[in-house]
Amino acid sequence: MACGAGLPVLALFVTALHFVVVFAFPPLMERMPKSRWTPSPLQVAYEDGRGILREVLVVCTQQDFAVSRVRVARESSVDSRDADGLAEEAATKRIVTVALEVQGTRSVAKLVARLAEINGVVSVSAGDANVPSD
Repeated sequence: MACGAGLPVLALFVTALHFVVVFAFPPLMERMPKSRWTPSPLQVAYEDGRGILREVLVVCTQQDFAVSRVRVARESSVDSRDADGLAEEAATKRIVTVALEVQGTRSVAKLVARLAEINGVVSVSAGDANVPSD
């Protein structure tokens, strides 16, 4: 429109500014820290029937994280085998996997380390939204 109005300098300036916004801002925005309320996904697997979910939630709140979503999935696995690889007994351990979304200003990696210390927790994995990506 600026070219049609006889303003080619303005048209070149606005076009150059458009390309700066399109190509320079996305990488810049990825390097900036996320908001403290950006949810970070957290997945905890633990042995069922030991009250571990309650302890996981307590640890999250003690580490100044707010838990915004909780999704529970149960599965069972047989782990009891002797040296020959034969099942000694049909003891099954029920494993519960909980998917959480946590929000807070502290490092999610430190929260993961603290959750992994809980007796009965099988695995913990997380994606930290507060860490800038490279």
